[in-house]
Amino acid sequence: MSGSEQKLRADRYGFALGRFPVRYLGVPLSSGKLTVAACKPLIDKIVARISSWKSEFLSYAGRVELVSSVLYSLHQYWMAGFPSP
Repeated sequence: MSGSEQKLRADRYGFALGRFPVRYLGVPLSSGKLTVAACKPLIDKIVARISSWKSEFLSYAGRVELVSSVLYSLHQYWMAGFPSP
């Protein structure tokens, strides 16, 4: 379908044309494999979580538990539908 035909149909039915990746439940949806740029929000979330944990208040075992549970869960949530780039 050509671009002008898509615009005509979108105008007729009141839809807005969009592009991928689109975010759904915080995860980018795309028609292909995720790029590194699309995974940037995930990387930013992980870095923010790590920097918010004060290492002076946590033992080594506590940090290991946080990494293994919280960060792994974030990664698994995102990669449930997509392979890692």
